[in-house]
Formats: sequence, C-alpha cells, structure tokens
Amino acid sequence: MPGLAQWDLGDGVLQIVLDADRAGGGLVTLMFDDLAAAAEAVRGRGIELEVAAGEVVSAVTRVLDPDGNAITLVEA
Repeated sequence: MPGLAQWDLGDGVLQIVLDADRAGGGLVTLMFDDLAAAAEAVRGRGIELEVAAGEVVSAVTRVLDPDGNAITLVEA
C-alpha cells in the first residue's frame, strides 16, 4: 500500500501510514493478540475508548490526542 511502512516486532506489528489530513501527517496502528486487555490498560490511564468488531481485523479502536493525531489499536 503506498504510504505504508510496517515492522514485525515479534509480539506484534507497527504500521505507520501517511495521512496529510492529520496533524503530524500520519497515523499509527498497533496490533495486539488481546485487544480487550490492551484496551483495559488504556482505560486504566483515564483514556476513554470503545472497541468494535472490525471488517479486516477481529476488533479495532482508535484514540485521538488533543491535536487530532490518531492511534489505532487492532486485534489480528
């Protein structure tokens, strides 16, 4: 996919996608074996998010920072 860089980290995958419409010019996607556990850890830090069923992945959620940068968390 043009504009996509991906690294296999052993336990997961780090994807960075160029997106000129976002602050900073990109998006980050983090992949987890257990998205429910990862989401609970994020909620424990006071960040609200909802996990939904994905079309390409099992589950997906997105967190936006105050500047509009997006971090997407997915379960393979």
